[in-house]
Amino acid sequence: MSSKAAIARAYLRARFPRKATGIIPTSPVCDEAQVAEHFAEFNALGLTLDEARTLARNELETGASPRPDYSFGLSTGTTGEPGVFITTQAERDRWLGTILGKFLAPPQLLHLNAALLLKHNNRLYEASHRVHYFDLTDPTAHWAPRLCDLAPNVLIGPASALGALADSAAFQRRPFRPHTLLSGAEVLFPQDREKLHRAFEVPPQNLYQAKEGFLAAGCRHGALHWNEDLMLLEGMRFKCRPDRVVPVITDVTRESQIFRRYRVDDVLVISQTCPCKTPFQKVTTVEGRLQDILLLHNDDGTHTPLFPLDLNQILSPAGEYALKQHDAFHFTLECAASPNPELLAALRKALNHPARLELVPLRGLPPGQKRRRFQRMFDPQNWLILDKLLEPATPLNRLT
Repeated sequence: MSSKAAIARAYLRARFPRKATGIIPTSPVCDEAQVAEHFAEFNALGLTLDEARTLARNELETGASPRPDYSFGLSTGTTGEPGVFITTQAERDRWLGTILGKFLAPPQLLHLNAALLLKHNNRLYEASHRVHYFDLTDPTAHWAPRLCDLAPNVLIGPASALGALADSAAFQRRPFRPHTLLSGAEVLFPQDREKLHRAFEVPPQNLYQAKEGFLAAGCRHGALHWNEDLMLLEGMRFKCRPDRVVPVITDVTRESQIFRRYRVDDVLVISQTCPCKTPFQKVTTVEGRLQDILLLHNDDGTHTPLFPLDLNQILSPAGEYALKQHDAFHFTLECAASPNPELLAALRKALNHPARLELVPLRGLPPGQKRRRFQRMFDPQNWLILDKLLEPATPLNRLT
């Protein structure tokens, strides 16, 4: 089957999706560290992670893969070393067709002119000559004029990069109005959604894409819907907040890499229904990584989680900020301007006594680095959460 035919077939399947069939395996839940250690067992080529990463870096530098049947890409790397994803031509065709089918109606597809803002390019993103790549490792002033000249009708990128484009001199001189605005790779907080809607005059939709695959697609009502046509979904719920779920996926489409009961260390806010009537699981939003969950230490030795969306309700009037937890009782708040006393009082109350809150100036991000408004600097492997605060993985139909 030609690439064009494969893309068209995937597009039609995405327009009229059906839940994937299959039985969730009985194997233990695995995580990123386990897959990294035994990487050769989780890919069709038997490559170690170091070998795959070398191939990915070589492909990034040369634009060609030493294994023509496969492409090797680097994730944007929220934490630590970037991960590696491997794709075949068939998987790239299916990915592009599915993305287009989830977000674009046939008339929009005929006149596609898309811009993708990303840290690392890959052949996965070059499956169509109508998708133009812009390198976020370059300063905004380098790529914003070219992007505004292109005036894409589909614009895809992290919320911080989209916001930087909206603030750029090039966009102020030559604004354009895409009919589809997709935000991915970072948490889309309410203030980001409002800013982007105001700048581009179209509401942003979430695109939940990771090295593990295309996980969920946004709808016009601002929610996400899990791609249950591509994978089986389980969730590990927070005992204190059952609407907060850590996803566990089993991909039924991938051949180059195996994701079987794989825990994605993100936190989702789930809900039961959506006005769009999409039959797949509604995800109100992706709240962030597990390391974005802050932890209060209680007198009895237990921990209480603090969730980013709850804290953002307090902090959003401060403008741009970053809240970091260095240990059980030490927090730093980075702000571009001094927050008002009422905001600080509310934050100190949420952090609880005897926590120490230190105010520091907000540091600018290097080009291409993801914006993280919340970071927990201790317990990087999240054992305190995984061992004490989460329920075991539960099949999707028992979460709703």
